[in-house]
Amino acid sequence: MATSYPRRDSASGIWKISDITANIKTEGTFPSAGARGLFAGGHTPSNVNTIDYITISTTGDATDFGDLTATARLGCGLASFTRGVSATAITPSTVNVIEYVEINSTGNAADFGDLSTSRGEGAGASNSTRGLFITGGSNVIDYITIASVGNATDFGDATASQTANAGSGSSTRAVSAGGGTGSPSNVIEFVEYSALGNAVDFGDLTVARQGGGGCSNSKRAVYAGGATPSTKTNVMDTFTIANKNDAVDFGDLLAARGSTSGVSSKTRAVFGGGDTGSYDNVIQYATIETSGNATDFGDLTAARGQTASLSNGHGGLEAFFPRLDPITGQRGLFMGGENPAGFVSQIDLITISVTGNSSDFGDLTLARGDTPSTGSTTRGVCGGGNHDPGVTNVIDTIEFASTGNCSDFGNLSVARTKSGAVSNSTRAIFSGGSTPTDVNTIDYITMASVGDAADFGDLSQSRESHGSVSSPTRGVFGGGNTPSVVNTIDYITIASTGDALDFGDLTSTRQNLSGASSSTRGLFLGGQTPTRVNTVDYVTIASAGDATDFGDLSVGRTSMGSVSNNSRAVVAGGGNAPDNTQTNTMEYFTIASTGNYTDFGDMVLTRKEMKQGASSGHGGLQG
Repeated sequence: MATSYPRRDSASGIWKISDITANIKTEGTFPSAGARGLFAGGHTPSNVNTIDYITISTTGDATDFGDLTATARLGCGLASFTRGVSATAITPSTVNVIEYVEINSTGNAADFGDLSTSRGEGAGASNSTRGLFITGGSNVIDYITIASVGNATDFGDATASQTANAGSGSSTRAVSAGGGTGSPSNVIEFVEYSALGNAVDFGDLTVARQGGGGCSNSKRAVYAGGATPSTKTNVMDTFTIANKNDAVDFGDLLAARGSTSGVSSKTRAVFGGGDTGSYDNVIQYATIETSGNATDFGDLTAARGQTASLSNGHGGLEAFFPRLDPITGQRGLFMGGENPAGFVSQIDLITISVTGNSSDFGDLTLARGDTPSTGSTTRGVCGGGNHDPGVTNVIDTIEFASTGNCSDFGNLSVARTKSGAVSNSTRAIFSGGSTPTDVNTIDYITMASVGDAADFGDLSQSRESHGSVSSPTRGVFGGGNTPSVVNTIDYITIASTGDALDFGDLTSTRQNLSGASSSTRGLFLGGQTPTRVNTVDYVTIASAGDATDFGDLSVGRTSMGSVSNNSRAVVAGGGNAPDNTQTNTMEYFTIASTGNYTDFGDMVLTRKEMKQGASSGHGGLQG
């Protein structure tokens, strides 16, 4: 995601002016605390032109917004941060009209243009610039540029001629779920906004149905209600948008219903109206990241179903990730480790851009060493490790913004230590390790949620004690023990699943090394051959190939903690040559150049066996 300053033209929520002028927030948009959801038109059973709106973060009854240009039902909606667009309606004849409103005001809809064909009962999905109208009695997918006006253009074809399907998605991917092709369907399909083309199969809903509502944040979609061949359902399904996978059960609506519509913010899925045997005005909501049953929100201004729905906080809009400025504030955490007294739970904190000694942050849930860590812009995670009396599968999580102790996240698929860890802004991956037998297992988690890790694939060989670096797209693993010491470098594509592929070789075979990276360059630091070495290698993450010499640590060292922002790599602690003497020394390198270490400061606690640390600005987050 491209870095940009907060947008004043789409501000909502509460901000301090200093948050903008001091340049401490550098990505995305203002918080979506004030995101609106609109329900337009519908069936009472007469067609209506009413537009209602709600503030998604609150609860309460809907308020009148304005009117569509004509009475209509079975429309579909999509939106940018500022503009809502509705199309594919039946008035009662099927029409090709597209109309729009400005979401942050109130008022009547205005003409936008026309679809390529007249149709109704389709799905809408969008990111912040491009909107898609998916099927509606045909297999046609049209697109518009939301900020302009004009007629829609052909995008491609759906896998079938669906009706009563529902749309959702992320900022890169539009997803259509359910619908009917003569009978209700369980098909989920998707397209990528960036390239025109036909839809591709994604997976299946748990129940074939049509007339359900779709919602999503940037990671997870929720599909609720609908009509099956024999009855209406209250089932809510969920699936992860970045993967191709079948939906799983999320929870239940307050009652079985069809013809319902969904709007969403980054946190909430809200479903309004529908047909439970007769039309009702019920609005209900669920929290997207925590599965469970729906809760009452309030009422629409009138009982109706088959409405077009849209919001300016849905998952297709550029996600907001509060991020401390790369120059002034990104945090690095060194977690756990081992000192002469045994394993420790200590977490040390540094501000990566500012040299000096670390401070105490809090504690892990379990004292342990050789536990790899990584994180998103807001959350740090660490998984597995050595503890007394054995190896653990525990995954801990911590919030970067405030000091304190870790909480339980879930478990790795198998207890192991000396793994690698990489991440992008949404997904963390733990690679290989020792159980104490070396394994090639790669697990992944979605960091915004909690739960156990899932299988990702395998390393090219079973190994432990390797270094790990990442860009927003790739994770790269260098060196390690198989149990013989190797110079192997593997890589994976973080957003997909699958086995690691060959990348190249380190300049020398070694294990117990550390890794740190910017979005383009990865550094592999120190290690043991079995002699402890001060070698620092680098690779260009986007292009496979052998590593190149970067410079030197102050002394040969193993089992260090390592963190980075997009410009600086910091290593901490470890065992110094020649006799594995534990140290509290911290050193740093400027990633974009080559050269030897510079002193950073000292850790609170002298220790080794920290493995990789976690930071809020490492190379995997800097797309």
